[in-house]
Parts: sequence; structure tokens; C-alpha cells
Amino acid sequence: MTWLTETPLVLVRALAAKIPALEAAQIRRLATAVSLGSGTLRDEDRRALVRALDEQGGRRQGSPRRVHEAPPGEIAALGIAFSRSSEVTG
Repeated sequence: MTWLTETPLVLVRALAAKIPALEAAQIRRLATAVSLGSGTLRDEDRRALVRALDEQGGRRQGSPRRVHEAPPGEIAALGIAFSRSSEVTG
């Protein structure tokens, strides 16, 4: 624990004082995740959350999402059956 002996005491105290606020923020994020996942989050709150997450992730609303197309071998390794069609239907 040399970091503790070499870190200025004022910094250690400041970080210790922030722990309750950090824990409260973490609990709030977990509660939001649970309500979002369970479908109990109000629509306007859900939209605000999605917008904030998009901005935090650097993706502007309306921008296309990056999608990773799995190769057939990767899909088969997951145990998912698939077939190729030479005809595209719309």
C-alpha cells in the first residue's frame, strides 16, 4: 500500500468524502437499469436515458449504429442454424 503513504493526505480525505456520492450514483444507475430492463421506466425517462447514453457514447441521435456481421462459422459455433438464400425477398 505504498500509494497510500505517498499520496497527499488531503487527496485521500477528498476521495473518501466522495465515496457516499459515488455509491449513490451507482445505486441510481442500477435502479435505472432494472427499471429499463423490466419495462417499468416511463417513456419520456426512457427516451432521455437513451439520448444521454447515445451522447455519452459519441453517437448522435439518428446516426447509423455500427453492426458487426458475424461470419457463418461464428454463427454455427454458437449453435444457431442458418441457411443461405440466393434470392432476396423484400
